[in-house]
Amino acid sequence: MIGLALEAETDATLTNSGLIGAVHQDYAIALNLDVVGNATVNNIGDIVAQASEEGSIAIHGGDGFDLVTNSGGISG
Repeated sequence: MIGLALEAETDATLTNSGLIGAVHQDYAIALNLDVVGNATVNNIGDIVAQASEEGSIAIHGGDGFDLVTNSGGISG
C-alpha cells in the first residue's frame, strides 16, 4: 500500500500541510519518492505509515537526491 507517489523525470517539490498516510497489515509506504532528479519534501503536516514493524516506511527515497524539511510529524 502506497499513500502518495511523487514521480518525475526531473526535479520535484512537494509541500504537505495535511496528512499523507498508508495503512496495511503487512507493508505500507506513506510517501514514495520516485524522482530521477532532486526531490524536496517540505512537511508541516503528518506523514504516517502503519503496518507490521518491518513493513512501515514513512518515506521511501528515490534514485536522486532527497531533501526532507520537517516541522510536522513523521512516523513509520
